[in-house]
Amino acid sequence: MPNPNLSNRPQNKNFGTRVGRVQSVKVCKENHSVYYADPNYCDLCHTILPYEKRKNKFCDSSCAASLNNTKRPPRKKPKPPFCRVTFRRCLICNNFFRAQRGKTKYCSDDCQQCTQKSLIDPNALFARIGLIFRNFIIPPL
Repeated sequence: MPNPNLSNRPQNKNFGTRVGRVQSVKVCKENHSVYYADPNYCDLCHTILPYEKRKNKFCDSSCAASLNNTKRPPRKKPKPPFCRVTFRRCLICNNFFRAQRGKTKYCSDDCQQCTQKSLIDPNALFARIGLIFRNFIIPPL
């Protein structure tokens, strides 16, 4: 014979009956009215927290993240990527150009070829300079 004291059923006589359900709804409404007489507020936006969330500090995760992020130190801004493009002067014509490699010395293939030709023929270098700076060349005496 089972022991009546070890049964899973609670000792409330009204448990599971219509009277018990009505009484629990009445208690729930009383709890709501007591809570809304002095409700809790969201720490960030100061809205009233609903009864179901009465133990929370914030109304939602957005308010929680916003307030908690203000307490965190600001993030370091990432450094801009290293720029390999530099501006240099051409050794032949003295014009500025974008050097995309570290050892670039000439602004164009023409200036580079002029230097290579000048190793063979020294007058080619002066001819190239004369074409570029024809307005600035001093006429021969």
